[in-house]
Amino acid sequence: MVNYTSKLLKGAGIIFTASLFSSALAYLIRITLAKKLTTEEFGLFFAIYNVILLIGWMKGFGLNSTIGKYIPEFNSKEDNESIKSIITFVTIFTAITSLFFLIIFYFFPAETINTYFKSGTSKSIFMVLLIFISIDSFSQILAGYFLATHHYFLYASRDLIIRSFICLAILSFLEITILKVALIYIAASIINLGINSFFFFNYFSFFKYKSRITKSLIRKAFSFSAPLMIRDFFDVLMGYAGNLVLVFFRPLTEIAIYNAILPTADMLLLFPRPFSRIMFPLTSELNSINKTNQVVFFLRKIHEHLLLILAPITVFMFLFSKFFLNLLFGVDYASGYWGLNILCLAYLVTSLNGITYGVLLGLGKSKDATKATITSNILNLGLNIILIPIFGKFQQGYFGVVIATLFSSVLLSYLLIFHLRKLVNYSLPWRNILILGSISLCLWLIGHIIKIRITSIYLQIIIFMLILIIVYPTLLFLFNITSIKEIKKIINLVLKKRDQINQ
Repeated sequence: MVNYTSKLLKGAGIIFTASLFSSALAYLIRITLAKKLTTEEFGLFFAIYNVILLIGWMKGFGLNSTIGKYIPEFNSKEDNESIKSIITFVTIFTAITSLFFLIIFYFFPAETINTYFKSGTSKSIFMVLLIFISIDSFSQILAGYFLATHHYFLYASRDLIIRSFICLAILSFLEITILKVALIYIAASIINLGINSFFFFNYFSFFKYKSRITKSLIRKAFSFSAPLMIRDFFDVLMGYAGNLVLVFFRPLTEIAIYNAILPTADMLLLFPRPFSRIMFPLTSELNSINKTNQVVFFLRKIHEHLLLILAPITVFMFLFSKFFLNLLFGVDYASGYWGLNILCLAYLVTSLNGITYGVLLGLGKSKDATKATITSNILNLGLNIILIPIFGKFQQGYFGVVIATLFSSVLLSYLLIFHLRKLVNYSLPWRNILILGSISLCLWLIGHIIKIRITSIYLQIIIFMLILIIVYPTLLFLFNITSIKEIKKIINLVLKKRDQINQ
């Protein structure tokens, strides 16, 4: 029997390791750009970049998710013709929509784009980055195939290759302009697509099989992706609505601060992101063979252990966020430390939502997932429109973004768990959540006392880390949140090659 626990944890481990390096590179890119560009230029680039990512999500019309849904099913039946057919259809559709958006924005008035982004060079940078996202959309299709067929390293290598090239290129220039940065992104996407294409054709004999793009296949793809088209639109609003509204209401300096705290808080998603990406195709596979009980088992274990990993990291960020923003980005960005603290809380909730969302999609409940996303994003957008101008009066418009993110994340968590409770009788591990919350509060109080009594910031960090290493595991074992026996069991499950899941 296939050991799905081993498959899940090994895949998550590979993606996590690659994501760790990839996220470090992405963070280094932002730090380098913050040093080489002015605050306004830094804010301008990421204001445009985030809008481009929004367009990238929209133009996919949710069809990329069909790869994660149907290829595991086709692969289990060794139906290679259907695999080729779904990939071919999604690729053709992506090419058409990419060309459509390029034409639309090429003829879009430059004055409108330049006025929105508050810069006369915005249109040219916008078009270059739009070409980048169009090329990268084909790499995303190949990455979807790698994930669905359990080639986890190849899946994770996409971001790693792109960011490695961008980082090396940016570091090699003594002086750099925003347009040059955008051109580097295009070069990185071309190199990555070439590498991914090589491995794809090596692993899948694409030209050996016939392609059958039938009405039935198209109807099947759109029936699954149609709710996701709407979901993608509202989903990206949650991620980018803050930037969109912030660009409209506030100056580029505040946008720059937000784009410094955003990737810093995003570090919290390093741990849950691999599981959220794997749980979608894995749930689809388990659901197709009527093993939803294993899905519930995995989900509960992942939620429990993610919380115990992320809780102390969140406390650490709360205590030393101002120091790290000042150290890495500079004094101009350090004022955003309270925004970073609130955003860390929001991402703590988001870390659970991504995995829950993947399970709902894998169970074929894309409509329920879409409704939940739309509801939370309407709240997010509304709060952004209300709160950004209010906090903007104090030159902290980004604070309105992070508060909106927190409330909408909590609402989304409630709605997703509500649907899972109806489907598979799942509920969050509330006992662990309450105990971890109490432990985290105690750790924060200890850290706060250390900060008051000791003047050296470096000594504060060292002492708190030592206390954290000793006290935190002790409390986890004392309150039976986890145990050495359970940790050993997880390690053994990972190392077993083939085994039946023993819940």
